[in-house]
Amino acid sequence: MKIFGVTVERKRRERRSGECRSGECRSGARGRGALIALLLVLSAGLQAQVKTLEEAESIVLSNALQIQIAEQGVEKARIGFREAVGTVLPTISAYGQATTNQELPSIIIDFDGPGPQPATAIPMGSKYSNTAGFSLSQPLFTGGAVLAGFRIARESVEMSRINEQMTRDNTIMTLRTLWYQLLLTRSLIEATEWGLESATANFELAQKKFNAGTASQFEVLQAQVNMEQLKPTLIQLRNQLRSVKTNLLAYINDPAVREIEPSGKLTPEEDPFVGLDLEGLVAKALRQRPELQLLESQRSILEQQRNIAYGQVLPMLSFSADIRHQGQDDVKDDLNYLRSRSSSLNLSVPIFSGGRKVAAIQSARVALKEAELQYEQTLTYLRTELESNYYKVDESRQSIEANAALVEQAEEALRMAKLSYESGASTQLEIQNAQSAVLQATGAYLSSVFQYNLALNNLKKSLNQL
Repeated sequence: MKIFGVTVERKRRERRSGECRSGECRSGARGRGALIALLLVLSAGLQAQVKTLEEAESIVLSNALQIQIAEQGVEKARIGFREAVGTVLPTISAYGQATTNQELPSIIIDFDGPGPQPATAIPMGSKYSNTAGFSLSQPLFTGGAVLAGFRIARESVEMSRINEQMTRDNTIMTLRTLWYQLLLTRSLIEATEWGLESATANFELAQKKFNAGTASQFEVLQAQVNMEQLKPTLIQLRNQLRSVKTNLLAYINDPAVREIEPSGKLTPEEDPFVGLDLEGLVAKALRQRPELQLLESQRSILEQQRNIAYGQVLPMLSFSADIRHQGQDDVKDDLNYLRSRSSSLNLSVPIFSGGRKVAAIQSARVALKEAELQYEQTLTYLRTELESNYYKVDESRQSIEANAALVEQAEEALRMAKLSYESGASTQLEIQNAQSAVLQATGAYLSSVFQYNLALNNLKKSLNQL
């Protein structure tokens, strides 16, 4: 803006030229500049400074705890997928057992015959018994439970990946909001500093006119009040700037970053969607929105859970095999191991379960219907959100144009009021009103730029293009 780019800078140059007309001042300035440069070089190795939004985004994507948690969720889902793959493979295990019988078990045999017959105790087994072998188990038919579990694990990986992307988008959106708040606050400080310099110059002018007898003491007091009332506002904005920086540093979460000093100013971002059809954007967004992809994966999982519930009423078939070596003897050194092998098909047919399995099927159906309704509700919400963000961008753009024109008009009115006051054709009140109008118009312009950038980034988020 002209008032920041020309007027303020010109006043600063005039002030410096008035203070430094001698060679001593220039040499002192060079000495101070060298000292400051040395301090900056020494401090550069001690702390990092973030100057651009791209740098901040790169750091926060590496350090944000919520993203690290989401990444661990992806890794956990991948491990679950590998576990699900293992359920379709055979299970092989080895086993062994060494038994020493201190007292052998016996069976009692009572012989029938004429007259009394004593019962006979016959010992069973041997003192030493060793067994070792391998067993194999392979499910053949589980009512679709194994295949459904595999698909659930696969969809869980996809859901965790989508959740990670949504976490990244939300993190970036929060960071950009804080960054724009920082630029907005700093711009408001610059505008208020200009207002204070302008009010100070006006106060000095009123004092000169009073000394010359062309202005009243009341006008001087008016100019002084107008100057002093900007100082608390400036203090408040500077405190707010420190608070925003603190919040931004905490969100970046990097101990090496000690300072944030944006190199740019708060300016409107370029809109890549100018001229694009709203319906086309809606159709494109609904194909890319991670929320809908997440719900689709959730619905697929519920379908597989329903299939598992159906499978619980079907027969289960599995295959098992066993090979073992076993030796028995009363003397350990005389153990003679013999091999045995077996294989079997195991069939289990559910007949009655108290209605639990039927209830599980009904519950799975209800959950699936609920997911379908939630999908339709989310679809409607996302379409409405996208349309709202689209029109908000257009509204904010028009607001920027209107406020920019208002700033130019207010600056011109202030210039004319100053000229009129210097010639004695207007009062101090007109200058104060004109200065206040410039500050209000500038604040409205900066706020409209802030709202526009947020609306544009919300639209990008709606289109999954952050």
